[in-house]
Amino acid sequence: MSSAPRTILVTGSNQGLGMHTVHKLAATPNVLVFMGGQLEFYGGKLIDASTGSRKLAAAEEALAKFASEIDASSTVVPVQLDITDATSIKNAHAFIASHLKEKSLPGLDVLINNAARLGTFEEVYSVNIVGTAAITEAIRPLLKDGGAILNVSSTLGSLTVHTQRPPPMIYPAYNSSKAALNSLTLLWAIQEEEKKSGIRIVSICPGYNATNLNQYSGTMHPAEGCMIIVQTALEKEGKSGIGMHTVRKFAAAPNVHGKLAAVEEALAKFATDVDASSAVVLVQLDVTDAASIKNAHGFIANHLKEKSLGLDVLINNAGRLVPNFEEVYAVNVFGVTAITEAIRPLLNNGGAILNISSTLASLTWHTQRPPPPLFLAYNSSKSALSSLTLQWAIQEEEKDSGIRVVSICPGYNTTSMTQFDSNGTSPADGCTIIVQTALEKEGKSGVFSTRRVRWLGEDSIRADRGST
Repeated sequence: MSSAPRTILVTGSNQGLGMHTVHKLAATPNVLVFMGGQLEFYGGKLIDASTGSRKLAAAEEALAKFASEIDASSTVVPVQLDITDATSIKNAHAFIASHLKEKSLPGLDVLINNAARLGTFEEVYSVNIVGTAAITEAIRPLLKDGGAILNVSSTLGSLTVHTQRPPPMIYPAYNSSKAALNSLTLLWAIQEEEKKSGIRIVSICPGYNATNLNQYSGTMHPAEGCMIIVQTALEKEGKSGIGMHTVRKFAAAPNVHGKLAAVEEALAKFATDVDASSAVVLVQLDVTDAASIKNAHGFIANHLKEKSLGLDVLINNAGRLVPNFEEVYAVNVFGVTAITEAIRPLLNNGGAILNISSTLASLTWHTQRPPPPLFLAYNSSKSALSSLTLQWAIQEEEKDSGIRVVSICPGYNTTSMTQFDSNGTSPADGCTIIVQTALEKEGKSGVFSTRRVRWLGEDSIRADRGST
């Protein structure tokens, strides 16, 4: 009696690296590969998908390219899958579960999260993070104990690489999404470790491959680049993981003009502490709303013009902590990026952009035991923010603007975000490091500061060594 085949789902396998991964896997004896992708788009060209039969024909056309090389004991099964679409994910899950049941197979051995894209922040994160998280959560119940989840990442997700000179290619959305994916890899690995499931979670970098993603500018053919993915997918054992009350204090300092996105009652709480030479100006601002950002920019620019001033510091403090990836990333990554891009033209040369981050961004901490609190969306969003800090710092360095870009961790504070946990530090104390950094007129860029003030490389980056 023959042994059960190794069962593998590959997302984004309608072209490029994913298609070659399926090709190489299918050429291996006794493998069942689910070829997940949008069946109307195969081999880099759009197929008329007006009917289901045309979609199947598109998949068959792609399969025909390497059908003769499929091992006699292996099988490729096309699966319609768009990881940005909840209905598509649900249908793909049902199809795979049904197929496994029909073949009397106990479950799926490997999920390969290959689907990825370049584009705007929303486009990139909808696939590289939100979509990847959605398909992983959906398929996880089908995975057998001892199986594996392989996340196709990139060296551009490495924080270490962004401290080197010359720096890597700067794609803020893509690079930071891969930093977030590396964080998710560690978070999921911790969860599986705690479940004692034996499921490995691994980030893999297949190199810079010539695919549609980079307009075929890569230096490696995907038939070669996919081999590290194939080898890892076929391994039955291996390692898991990767191979990171401010306005009140400002106003109490002499000669400071702060911007507070709040209501007038907030100002009334500490009006008596405002220094006579300083001022607090209220600004209506929702960083998730383009119109609000535009209006805030206009208001601030006009106010500065009236006073013959420029802006010295932008503090990206807005943050969100909920389980939902879309809600968290809308504020912690997309919103921070949107307001930074809008306000950057107002900044004086020699100014600063301070991103309020968290030690939960640290990849090092996620390799330690006991691990930190596991907030998948929040922790990974802060890893993405660390990547953005470094990339923006590189951009300012290349412009020779003198603008510092710094990530700051104010500690675990007793706020509404932490449900006023009494174990937290008072925000009046936690904000001190933010205030001190904002009032400094000189300092290093691309650093991660806590109340102990240390280089990003000593924490988040060091964890990144050996990552992908």
